[in-house]
Amino acid sequence: MADLNSLCALGEIYSRQTLFIVLSIVKCVITGIGCLSLGFVYFRQRVISMFHPNARLIFKLHVTFLVLTMIGTFMCDGGTILHFTLLKWMSKDSACPVHPISPFWMLTRFAVRTGCEGVTYTATAWIFERIYATVLIGSYEKKNTTIGWVFCLASIACAVGAAIVRAKLGDYSLPMAIMRMPETTYNFNMVVTHICATLEFLNVIAVLVLLMVNQQRLRKTETIECSLTSKYQIRENVQASALIFPLAMLQCISFLPSDTIIPFVTKNTTFYERTTTYANAEWVCVYFVTLPLCLWWRNRAQT
Repeated sequence: MADLNSLCALGEIYSRQTLFIVLSIVKCVITGIGCLSLGFVYFRQRVISMFHPNARLIFKLHVTFLVLTMIGTFMCDGGTILHFTLLKWMSKDSACPVHPISPFWMLTRFAVRTGCEGVTYTATAWIFERIYATVLIGSYEKKNTTIGWVFCLASIACAVGAAIVRAKLGDYSLPMAIMRMPETTYNFNMVVTHICATLEFLNVIAVLVLLMVNQQRLRKTETIECSLTSKYQIRENVQASALIFPLAMLQCISFLPSDTIIPFVTKNTTFYERTTTYANAEWVCVYFVTLPLCLWWRNRAQT
């Protein structure tokens, strides 16, 4: 009973955090806008269809992981809003207005983390695919989708593998005061977070170098005779890099608080402080809106 009472008290404390509730509502609104805009732009854009089948395959998986993150955000933040507002109001006369929730609700947080990590891995895979296309400039157009499938399977294996480890580390014996990652997974999450943060920074640098190299090659084709296949591949590399660079930059900025700043800020804080700080600083939902905006922008640039 002592555990239940402490969880009720902790839930009451969370429910009184006005900033926390308001930001959760804002995140759900941004996620909804991103979901609608992604669906609208994705099925009307033509820029991705111009790329090699490997690039299209990786981008589809990138969007799939993004949709998984959206679903997890809706369920997690939306459930948190209902738990601390409507359900609390409906139980206001009970001894525990903010009743603890099932530990299996932590799976919504797993979905968010798995989706975010998958987005990072597929962005890295797309850049590796572009490096491959840049190196094999004269013959890449004839390659099949083997490279794309290898990169996609590697991204899935990394994201799903981390999710399985989290699921095994999770404690399902006690209810929770809030939808959150279990404390037993904290150390593992920090390792994965540091890996993803490193990849996000390296992605920006790598794609910038790719863009500069391919733009230089494109300028040379105006003065040096080369095959039509090479010219086409160079143009594709420039167009792909021009799309990937802002996406990588925006992803890095959107994921920056949760992947780099918060792990250091919350290192010596209590679990309650860590949970609220992380939730308030996690703004990956910004990428939900910026990705369709980039697609729309590049599509307009090509038409």
